[in-house]
Amino acid sequence: MNTGCDVGGALAAVLTPWIVSEIGWIGALAVASLFAVMGGVRWMGVDPTKCVVTGHGLQFANPALLGTAQEGEQP
Repeated sequence: MNTGCDVGGALAAVLTPWIVSEIGWIGALAVASLFAVMGGVRWMGVDPTKCVVTGHGLQFANPALLGTAQEGEQP
């Protein structure tokens, strides 16, 4: 998802002047707001307790979220 944000930021820098010329600043800000809300909704679907499938098998991003961290281990 991070790469998507980077690409979206690059596209925003290119597309914003065009959107402003077509529909004005209010419309351009409305389009940007819509994409921000859609991104927030997508992040609400991320469950940090679920496994991540990688090329190295199943891994958990943060064992402390599952209550499996050892005593004294930093989360």
